[in-house]
Amino acid sequence: MNEPNINSVEAAKWAWKAGGGKLASKKPMDIKLKAVIQAAVMIAVGSFLFFKRHHIIAPAIVGILAAVVLIGGLFVPPLFRAIDKFFSVTLVKWVGTGLTYLFLVPFYFLVFAPAHLILNARRIDPMAREFPTKLGTYWIQRKPVATAQYKRQH
Repeated sequence: MNEPNINSVEAAKWAWKAGGGKLASKKPMDIKLKAVIQAAVMIAVGSFLFFKRHHIIAPAIVGILAAVVLIGGLFVPPLFRAIDKFFSVTLVKWVGTGLTYLFLVPFYFLVFAPAHLILNARRIDPMAREFPTKLGTYWIQRKPVATAQYKRQH
């Protein structure tokens, strides 16, 4: 096989596969440990709601869910897997979709649409999208740049 030219792209590529090491395998966390951590976090959230915010119903719901998660993780693994799957897949998808339609869509119509109308009414074109038909050239004049800034990029 020929040696690659030192000026070629092949010579500049990083031979990351040549390291010879195995890829790190991701070990799933033990179900019991995961259940204990999740229950502890839920109890902390419930305690915060109860002692600092003086709520009663929300901490009770969080406490009951923490007990179900802990019992499921320690004694009934299929129950814990089902709960974990619901919260990590289904609920996350629902929350993401809800946030998109409850916050991003109104934000667009409350901020960007009025800003567009205001800029159009004042005939301001910040992106210079107007087709300049009166000009002899379409070149946009810019301030000259010192070439020294390109030598120090960080």
